Amino acid sequence: MSRSEQFTLCIGCRAGGAENVGQEDEPLGRIVIADFVEHFRTDLCFWSKQDYWRSWLAAIEVLEEQGHAASCLVTSIADPGSSHVAMCWPLYREGERVFVQNAMIIFDDLPVPFDIDRPWLSIQPHTTVDEDGNRISEWSTDMESVREFGRRIAAHVNHPECLCEPGS
Repeated sequence: MSRSEQFTLCIGCRAGGAENVGQEDEPLGRIVIADFVEHFRTDLCFWSKQDYWRSWLAAIEVLEEQGHAASCLVTSIADPGSSHVAMCWPLYREGERVFVQNAMIIFDDLPVPFDIDRPWLSIQPHTTVDEDGNRISEWSTDMESVREFGRRIAAHVNHPECLCEPGS
């Protein structure tokens, strides 16, 4: 078995350095895919960290169901009754490779109502070029790294600590 690549996503951490975006007390998230690292703002008013983690576990289960599958990890969502978007990281499994993109789901553009329990039904099919012919940013990891990430989430889902903390 080959060494798995680094893949992690954490949410609900606090800004604390000049490299972080936002206000000092604004909840942030961080994604790491191999040597790529990005911080982003998140919303913890509608979903708690544990709600996000439960959604991520369900999203990973979708990837486990077949060798070619699409899912997504929602990283910021407000009440869909009063909001019009959700931020996510679509995951496209092709065998043991998983391709990761960043996306915004715009509820008004969907052909069917947004399903908060199955947000992956609202992501676009995997493509590497947008409608204007521009390359879509994409990162790659292996499925074993996604599985390991799922195991870490499962271990933390009923605990309040941040997955970004050392040793977690």
